[in-house]
Amino acid sequence: MHIRSTTISLAAVLIVKNESKVIERCLKSIQDADEIIVLDTGSVDSTPDICIKNQALVYYDKWRDDFAEARNKAISYCTSDWIFTVDADEYVTPGTIDFIREYIKKHKGEVYTCHTRTEEALAVQARVYKNDLTRIYWKGAAHNYINRQADGHINVEITSTNEGWSFNNDRDRGIRILKKFLKSNPNAPRELYYLGKEYIARCKYELAIFYFSEVCDSYPNPETRADIHLSMAKCYIHLKRMRKAINHLHEALKIDPDIMECYRLLHRLTKKGIYGKLSQVCN
Repeated sequence: MHIRSTTISLAAVLIVKNESKVIERCLKSIQDADEIIVLDTGSVDSTPDICIKNQALVYYDKWRDDFAEARNKAISYCTSDWIFTVDADEYVTPGTIDFIREYIKKHKGEVYTCHTRTEEALAVQARVYKNDLTRIYWKGAAHNYINRQADGHINVEITSTNEGWSFNNDRDRGIRILKKFLKSNPNAPRELYYLGKEYIARCKYELAIFYFSEVCDSYPNPETRADIHLSMAKCYIHLKRMRKAINHLHEALKIDPDIMECYRLLHRLTKKGIYGKLSQVCN
């Protein structure tokens, strides 16, 4: 693929494995990128052929249970000024690439977040960043993240269908990677938190509580600490241990008194009207 003669070039970068069912939709949605870089980590289906057909540059490497390593390897093949990270089961609406490129031209930051939407939630993630691997790179073998804070937010949305290879062929990959990391870093708060999240997704609430309890009072980020207490409350609700659930909802509100979901759950559990009213007035 040729590099366009623009003042700022933007590469769309993916790591893939056996994504033939979903990847063409993704590639077509990012076709306006100056280059599309794909790192294939062991596909045995037609994923590489589909990528090549859609003008992507495909490179190959072994999967080592490390998302950050794979993402950084993919970036190393880029020649564009900027990177837009996207997954095979994601797509963007027409005009998104041009909008990102224009935003970059008008601002002075180096890392930007975008909205990511799934069936469950709308989140904010760093997805656009300057191509400078010496300073800006991915960290975290699982639930990876950019190594520095974002400088701003680009108001575009990435839609995820959760139909990628990991969801259909290796659903326990996240747990495996996190546990491997915790063997050598047993007190790592971020990995303990995400392991709890993995077990909630599998309805294994006792295990989720076990890992959340390791960091519920010590996690360095207050926002995440509040979410840990809220997550523990949800686990206890599923286990029908309502008093424990109520206690953790109150703990979450001590950290952040503006969590609407906490008030809604407290209203549901206690039937007290005050919680219903508070859920309607908090931001």
